[in-house]
Amino acid sequence: MKNNETIQDELVKSITEMYNEFINYLELFTEEQINEVPFPDSWTAGQVTEHIIKATGGIPDKYTGPPDRAFDKKVNEMESVFLDFNAKFKSPDFIVPGNGPFNKSALIKTLNDIRAKHIQY
Repeated sequence: MKNNETIQDELVKSITEMYNEFINYLELFTEEQINEVPFPDSWTAGQVTEHIIKATGGIPDKYTGPPDRAFDKKVNEMESVFLDFNAKFKSPDFIVPGNGPFNKSALIKTLNDIRAKHIQY
């Protein structure tokens, strides 16, 4: 059985890798491409990034506390929802991105700030 420190180290590593991978992909876009709509009724890369920022930037908050369940209890449920690329969902209004234009450097800075907050909590 893993101790809490090992679990925390694994989570920090996983969060860091996830943000790094996303930022690395975002860096491949030009400033112009960040704001291009790839196909009708889709979001730009900037909008996708702002959506992620809005969805994750406020966590942890004043309601966040120690978990009352195993840290990985809901992984399978989350994977079945978020890794189903055929499913289409409507975003809640509070995390719908604006229309831009978006600045790639500003988006990356915000993602780096959120990553830092998430790995120090």
